[in-house]
Amino acid sequence: MKTLTLALADDHGAIRQSLTNFLSPYAHVLYSVSNGKDLTDLLAESHVLPDLCILDLDMPIMNGFITAQKIRKNWPDITVVIYSGNLSLEIRDALKQHGITHCYQKGADIKQLLAVVKGYGITVT
Repeated sequence: MKTLTLALADDHGAIRQSLTNFLSPYAHVLYSVSNGKDLTDLLAESHVLPDLCILDLDMPIMNGFITAQKIRKNWPDITVVIYSGNLSLEIRDALKQHGITHCYQKGADIKQLLAVVKGYGITVT
């Protein structure tokens, strides 16, 4: 069975490392970057794309909302997951209008984030 692959974009290195450690039994992290521009640059240059991209919304250079839109436009087969501390109802609605339905509050929704990863139907070999 294929290994689930992830890309993480969050401007806090400790969050990226924690997510990597937490999700590593279930997936392989291909990319871990501090902003959306770095992630979209890597995706554009890569021959290996992740199955899921987990994005923070509040990042420098290119925020998660713009990053999510670019990923959805250029790599529609990649599932975008927002994991952010800034998820008001208005923001969730705006994300849904752009086809991004996986939105989780940092900390509080970690079990739901794990459920998305585990339920993706791919296991680590």
